[in-house]
Amino acid sequence: MRRFVALALTGAAFAPVAWADPPIDVPRPPPIQIPVGEDFYPGHYRGRVIELTPWAVTIKFEGYVQMNRIISYHPDGTVKVEQVYIQDNNQPPKDFVFHRRLLRGPYRGHAVYDLRVGDVVEVSCARFRGVEQCSEIEIYRRPGGKVPPVVGEEDAPAENRWSVRMNAEQAREENSVAALLRIGLGLVR
Repeated sequence: MRRFVALALTGAAFAPVAWADPPIDVPRPPPIQIPVGEDFYPGHYRGRVIELTPWAVTIKFEGYVQMNRIISYHPDGTVKVEQVYIQDNNQPPKDFVFHRRLLRGPYRGHAVYDLRVGDVVEVSCARFRGVEQCSEIEIYRRPGGKVPPVVGEEDAPAENRWSVRMNAEQAREENSVAALLRIGLGLVR
């Protein structure tokens, strides 16, 4: 009996340690990701300009746009549950009316008169009375041409300019594709 009491008392000393929360440095599982609901409005879209008028632009979605909305946290501040929106590029082309502020001249991004059919753009927009109003435009690619400078870019150093960076990425992409084609044609001969 004494042995049993001694064993119980010894075990009771370690019981609080066994039931305590795990140490903070134990990695948490990745957050549970669930899709956003049908009522979620992203406000940003990326795609290719297929039609352009003085008052509106039509975009065919392409590229990758993902937005995460955090729903809950663990007590230590790490994310527990988040909702994820990923742009569906299989949707039909979408029309965006230019906001009057954008028509007067943007305060950042590209101006309406900078757009060309074929440009790959990202637009920021809001829905007002059922109409998608585009409030900001950023040009990412201009096939066969150069991305124009954004508003206020003239004062920035060349290495920090949006247009310089986008044009460099486009040139690298086009040169690598051309090199791969040359190598492929050389192998075929």
